[in-house]
Amino acid sequence: MLATVRARDFQPLEKSLCQLTLVEGGEVVAIELVEVEEKPKAAISLADSTVRIPFSLLFKTPLEHAFVANYCHLHHPTLGILENVFINRIMPSEPRDNAAWYQIIFA
Repeated sequence: MLATVRARDFQPLEKSLCQLTLVEGGEVVAIELVEVEEKPKAAISLADSTVRIPFSLLFKTPLEHAFVANYCHLHHPTLGILENVFINRIMPSEPRDNAAWYQIIFA
């Protein structure tokens, strides 16, 4: 299923809370999906309409719920559970509020 998801599958969830389960430890985390961004310049070939345009998901959570980079199961309201997705803690390029920031990249 991971190979078939597209940015449009996540755009309706922007600015809403999502749930993920960390594979290591099994902790369930509520995390806000802040932004869905397509990266067409990173695509292998835009001439092929079957190729997914790479995209990233930017998340944040309060610092008290911060965790290290981990594989997770991302709960999606219509697609179900996306298993074994890597989520990485990032340092935002601009000052942000007092939160832990994370990114998932679908290449």
